Amino acid sequence: MVPHEGRLYAYLENPKISLANGRLVMNAHLSSRVGLEVGGSCVGTGLASDVQLSGKFVGSGSQLTLQDIKIDNVADDATRQVLDLLQSAAGSSLPRAVKVDLTQLLKPSIVPGTDIKVSVTSVAIAEVAIEPQSVTVRFDAKLRAD
Repeated sequence: MVPHEGRLYAYLENPKISLANGRLVMNAHLSSRVGLEVGGSCVGTGLASDVQLSGKFVGSGSQLTLQDIKIDNVADDATRQVLDLLQSAAGSSLPRAVKVDLTQLLKPSIVPGTDIKVSVTSVAIAEVAIEPQSVTVRFDAKLRAD
């Protein structure tokens, strides 16, 4: 993705995901242009740095949430200072969680060899376990057969 010249933008390139210490960890290259938008153009500066972000999976009801999202490391000092300033200025308006409703992921299907359609009516997450190579979500589901 190449942003429009003179515009504000921020994106992560080449993300690599891993699991460590009970958290999902993303290492990526941050490319951004930060400043003030004036007349459709950005008055500011471009920043680029390798960064590490992480978050913790938590389950509740049918929601799997990646919460406590934080910036763990910024390789470039100038970029780190700007990100620290943006975080303190934006306060609680920055996203701290990403939610996924498991009910939406479990699509209706046909029981093989029959015309019976089975769909999930509710999901209740019982446990989320993060291990070195996997995330396991144990849940109870109610099914409906038509």
